[in-house]
This record gives sequence, C-alpha cells and structure tokens, in this order.
Amino acid sequence: MLKTASWIVLIAFYCVALPFAYLFAFGYHYFLSGQGMIGLWWGVVCGSIAEIVQYGCILGFWVNWKNIAREISMDLKMKWAHSPDVSINHNNHRSNP
Repeated sequence: MLKTASWIVLIAFYCVALPFAYLFAFGYHYFLSGQGMIGLWWGVVCGSIAEIVQYGCILGFWVNWKNIAREISMDLKMKWAHSPDVSINHNNHRSNP
C-alpha cells in the first residue's frame, strides 16, 4: 500500500500541481493572466485535490473492506484465545476463575 501512496503523491505533484502552478503563476499566452505567487499556491491546491480524489478512489473501489474486517476479527480472536482468562466480578474486583 505504501508503494501505491508514493505513486499517488508523485502523480499529484509532478503531473498536476507543477503544471497547474506554472500555468496559474505565469499564464499561458492569453488564456490566463499570470497570478504570481498566488498562482503557485493554486497549483499546489489543485495537486492536493487530485491527491484526495485518487485516495478516495482507491479507498472506495480498490480496498476490500469486508476482507479487512474479517482479517481484523480473526486477529483479535487469535489474540484473545492466547491471553490469560481474566473475568470481572460484580464487585469490580478482578479474579481468575
């Protein structure tokens, strides 16, 4: 998953943020007038939005949430199966049965 996140950051920054920052800061002939430093920040905002959209797509469509929940449930069952059996009395005192 870390490799995927690295690719997302790479794409969002180099393919979206930098071109948009250049376009907004310096303009593109008559299409946009250059905004200077504000344009650079708007490019970073566009890159961040692209990153959020990519993470949302991965979390919504690529991750199998039922499988993750099942794995966590099994891990917890295995953890509690090997732990000492400790119960709580009604008097709020711990005791071993």
